[in-house]
Amino acid sequence: LLKDFLVYSTDTGHLCHFYIDEWQIVNKYKHDTGIKKIYAEPYGMSVAFIDDKNEGFIFNPINGSMIKIPNLPETVTGIVWETFMAEKVRKRM
Repeated sequence: LLKDFLVYSTDTGHLCHFYIDEWQIVNKYKHDTGIKKIYAEPYGMSVAFIDDKNEGFIFNPINGSMIKIPNLPETVTGIVWETFMAEKVRKRM
């Protein structure tokens, strides 16, 4: 659950972005295998997921692009997203 979205996946390979304000699914992606873990970037602009083959991917729901994560260890317990807020930079200036 993010600020504006609920991001969820299914064991049949669907990855969905549900926009809370409009109460509807705004993006749906179908992967070729089941998805067992998802790690959404705090703003929902990217989602990392691990599928049933223990392969990892990063999905961008805005343009539909997919990047495979190379050399992903089989024992991944989480993913840390780097976040950058322009407001922090402005406060330092």
